[in-house]
Amino acid sequence: MSRKKGAKAYNFGLSKPIIALYSFTTAAGQTPASVTYSNAFQCGEAMNITITPNYASGELYGDNKKQDEVSEFKDASVSVGSTTMPLIAYNVLYGHTISTTGDAEQTDKTSDVSNYVGYGFSIKNSDGSYDACFLPKMRFSEGAENFQTKNDGINYVTPAMDGSAIAWDLDDTWRKKAYGFSSEAEAIDWVCDQMGIDNTFTGDSLTVSVDADIDITADLDGVYVDDLQYGIEVGGSAISGVLKYVTGYEGYSETVSEQSGNYIALHVSASSGATVSVVQDGTTKTPDATTGYAVLRITDKTKALTVTATKSGKTKTKTFDLSGLTLRSNT
Repeated sequence: MSRKKGAKAYNFGLSKPIIALYSFTTAAGQTPASVTYSNAFQCGEAMNITITPNYASGELYGDNKKQDEVSEFKDASVSVGSTTMPLIAYNVLYGHTISTTGDAEQTDKTSDVSNYVGYGFSIKNSDGSYDACFLPKMRFSEGAENFQTKNDGINYVTPAMDGSAIAWDLDDTWRKKAYGFSSEAEAIDWVCDQMGIDNTFTGDSLTVSVDADIDITADLDGVYVDDLQYGIEVGGSAISGVLKYVTGYEGYSETVSEQSGNYIALHVSASSGATVSVVQDGTTKTPDATTGYAVLRITDKTKALTVTATKSGKTKTKTFDLSGLTLRSNT
């Protein structure tokens, strides 16, 4: 992924924004807690996006003059104008019930509650480069619907949304930006990376996905997936679950000392033609061409695991914290 450096160019274009449902979980024994995004969708063409930070301030007066002043970030007001919104947006954003069986229907209830979401978009610059912006946690308020009858002129009625962005649950980050991408697809790739989701929104994208128990009976050179592990959960940036203690795993390695221990089996898929590697603590494996699984022997769960896909000069990497794994002992 190439990035231009130098003076910042003028912005003059926006991409279709991407929105995904925000979830914050703290699994038992998992450090750190994780934020995940799901049910991602892309809005219609963006017409305008306004982000206004809001600050809470206080002043201290003494001896008839101001002695001190404190200003702290409170939230950011976000206003979005888009040409269209897909039907799923009303479920992800506002919790409304959507039915696509037969004729598409939407049901709004008084008990529906707006959800927190992640929101990202790319910006086109005057020099041909692209920037990207990501708001990791925000909530939109459902606004007024405007219906208009036909008259002598042509008036477009488009959806508009207002909301507020706050810091996500992992730290005090409320906004991330990246600059100087050479294409819109690369900028959208970056947004999707922040969410831990694949970029299925641009035709020339590079995708990679990681799962665990796709097929627990897959033959992994003499053992099956469920011989190695159970309860494996692959989140946006962390993997948790239990790795059994296995002995006599000759199919893993010809080295006797590597034929016993804890092993993790991950199912990895990527864009057609991509080269994929799975690396942890200095060991590199590639997914099996038949099963799609890569197996690694885990001896130190404090070391992160990375999955990297490369194609046509593009590289996409996903990094996972393994501290949530339980390594069974030989007892």
